[in-house]
Formats: sequence, structure tokens, C-alpha cells
Amino acid sequence: MTTLCLVALGAAGAQVAVRYWPEFRDREILGDGLFALKEVQMFGSFQGVSRAELLLRSGIAEGQNLLALDLDHVKRDVEMIPYVESVAVERILPHLLRLRVVERTPVARVKVFRMADDAGEAGSPNYLDRHGAVMPARFNVTPPRDPFADRDLPMITGVSARDIRPGDRVADPAVEWAIAFVGRYERAPVRRLTALRSVDVAERGVLRVTLANGARVVIGPRDPDRQLLRLGLLHEVGAEHGQRLLEVDLSVENNCPSLWMPEGTAAVETDATQNLVDHSPSDV
Repeated sequence: MTTLCLVALGAAGAQVAVRYWPEFRDREILGDGLFALKEVQMFGSFQGVSRAELLLRSGIAEGQNLLALDLDHVKRDVEMIPYVESVAVERILPHLLRLRVVERTPVARVKVFRMADDAGEAGSPNYLDRHGAVMPARFNVTPPRDPFADRDLPMITGVSARDIRPGDRVADPAVEWAIAFVGRYERAPVRRLTALRSVDVAERGVLRVTLANGARVVIGPRDPDRQLLRLGLLHEVGAEHGQRLLEVDLSVENNCPSLWMPEGTAAVETDATQNLVDHSPSDV
């Protein structure tokens, strides 16, 4: 008798479960009941992108079912933001979602060359990270802002507009070379003497570099570290002799064509170069 009662109760319980389980599942498990999203934790530097922007682009909203949330979709949406290099998305039941954001670090500005523009080069500035990924100066937010406006970064010029697409990497080998050179310059001893201002990639086979002290330098593709070492030595030798370096071609391996001016003399780009001294030392 007891066994029959237990069987009957079990059968009745099963019928109740079958009847009410879909409603419970939809409301409490798949709905906004047991696993409703109540908190989003974000970790990162938040220099290029704000928490509000991340939340907006991720599509996350309070009350969403955390168990049913597509984490891969959230990750993909966040990584579509040009300033974001990567994001790790972690679900912590019952109510917490955690985002760990790694932002791109700009190493250079880029000035876009437009063939149709009478001025030659124009357009809003963009930034490049060490991988050549493009970050716009003003993201699609209100009000628009340039997150890196206060950074003293070198400018890369001579780049075609078709190679600049926010969020994508620049495929031009010359730009990749310029970015690598920027990194090498920042680590070179000459950086303590003067900063890097611009790198022009328009002429294939060389980089035309301008330094903060006004010196113009031609860089070749071979042994860039040695070229930077020679550049530092030239500055030191010039300082010892009261001369300021104006131009030097370091792409010439066994020579060093250079143009100098006495310290304290203003450089004027005219044909009257009586104050300029042309040296081609082979021992630097």
C-alpha cells in the first residue's frame, strides 16, 4: 500500500513538473528571474573608450538573462571598437558579468594623402598602434572627442587614404616600416637628444624623417639600429664643434652626406648657403 502511494505521488509530481516546467524554465531560468544580470564589472585603462561607450556597443542591459547571454557576441561587438585590442568576457552566476578590456596604445599619428585634394594631404587625423591598427581621432560618440590629443606623438605622412580604415591594420609595408622605426627611435640613445617629429613614407625605399630640432634625416632599409647610432654620434660630434645638424643621408652605407650650420644661426631655406657647411665624413 505504501509503495502504491509513493508511486502515485511520484506520478502526480511528474505530471505537475511536466505541466509547469516550461513556464518555470522560461520565467526563472531563461527569463529575468534567477539569472538576471544585475552588475557589470569593467577593468581597463579607459583612455580611448569610456565605460558608457563599452556598455552601449556591447548591447548589454540590466535584467538580461545572464545564462542565455552570448559571450562570443559580446566580445565581437566590443572588439569592433577601434580603440579596443582585445576583451575577455566572464560570466559569474547568478548576476555578474565581468569585462577585462585591453586598449590599443597609439605610437604615431597618421596624415592621410588624398589624390583629389588640392592641398595634397588633409582629413581628420588618425592614430596607429604598434601593429598598424587605425584609431580615429574622434570616435562616434556625443560629444566627439580626441582621446589622445594631449600626446606628443610623431606624425606619419605620405599614406594613401585607401589604406586608412578605422579598426583595420594598415597593409602598406612602408607604413609598417615607419611604425617599426618609431619604436626603435624611442629606444635609441639619440632619443635623449631630440624627439622624433615626423616620418614620410611617400618615397619608396627610404624614410624621410624630421626631428624636433629641425634636422632632416634619410633612413635606409638596412640595419636601422646602426643608422640611429650614427645619428646620435653625429649630434654629439656637432655639439662638440658648435655645429647643428640640418640634413643627413644615413641610407648611404659607407658615407655620411650631411649639411651643418653653426649653432645659434637661424636656418633659412634659400640658395644663399654661405653659413652652411657640407660634410661627408666616412668615419661616422
